[in-house]
Amino acid sequence: MHDPAFRSRYRSDFADYDNKGRTNSGVRTDTVFGPVVMTGKKSLSDSSIARIKTGTLKQRGIIQNVVVKSLAVMRGMDDGAATRRFWREMIVWTQLCHKNISPLLGTWTNYHDKVTPTPSLVTPYYPNGTLEEYIRVDPSDSFALRVVQGIQAGVTYLHQLKIIHGDLRPENVMIDDHLQPRILDFGFSKIANVKGFTTSSSAIISFYTQPEYGTDIEKNQATTEVGINQRVSRGKGSMKGDVWSFAMVVLWAFSKRYPYYPADDVALFRSGWKSSPYPPEKKWHKLPPALWNVLMPCWNVPPAHRPNISELDFSVLKWEPHYGGPRY
Repeated sequence: MHDPAFRSRYRSDFADYDNKGRTNSGVRTDTVFGPVVMTGKKSLSDSSIARIKTGTLKQRGIIQNVVVKSLAVMRGMDDGAATRRFWREMIVWTQLCHKNISPLLGTWTNYHDKVTPTPSLVTPYYPNGTLEEYIRVDPSDSFALRVVQGIQAGVTYLHQLKIIHGDLRPENVMIDDHLQPRILDFGFSKIANVKGFTTSSSAIISFYTQPEYGTDIEKNQATTEVGINQRVSRGKGSMKGDVWSFAMVVLWAFSKRYPYYPADDVALFRSGWKSSPYPPEKKWHKLPPALWNVLMPCWNVPPAHRPNISELDFSVLKWEPHYGGPRY
């Protein structure tokens, strides 16, 4: 999937699409080069944002298992804005090529089970599941470190292209056959914020979400990072917001407890926390001092005071006596 020649052909195939999903001839069509056969009637997962099912895709003579994700729709949806943002973000995603980014194979319309005016997203199916699921299989610190460094590499790649992920969390990281992390749902939070896709922006807020989410502070930060004319910057999120969320994912991967444990109601927690944000408490997350030293700057409340994601150095953990196991 990361063969440069293949990606070049793939980008060429996409070149004829505008940000409304139309070809030069004006006819909107799916961008996978073959039919998707749904393998089960039940959803793999359902949320206020999306319905997720599995299927098989036969594309250019190759059959592979895929995940089909349909964005949820609410009443009063702004179809025009949703469609424009959908295609703008998806076209960018299809051009990404990194070993730690899950590729977007294309888009597909299931006319027998249509839940949205935009097509469904088709991505590879990874049997190991999400990071949230697989870490129960291998809870070792060595696996956590490998995954954390892979996610860091993937997000660094995005930021070098001035692309904001906007919704980093364990559920948005898949584990491939080589036990490497694959980040997915690039731009998904931006699409979900269009009126009608969700009941409110709170649908994508989690314990991993930065305190400035959805504010002018975040908007100004994103503008500083990617430029006022960069179309990919529209929507919620910033690079420094990604840094905050990434550090929370690291915290979870090593401590096996979600941020701000034992709180369990995100909306209730953030209602008071957002006015005076603070980092997770050490007493609930048993981590070595070296790791806390890496993470704490990522939780500076002013986004501009957080480090760039490429500046985080996890190599110090290789010599941390806390683990008491093999050095990585």
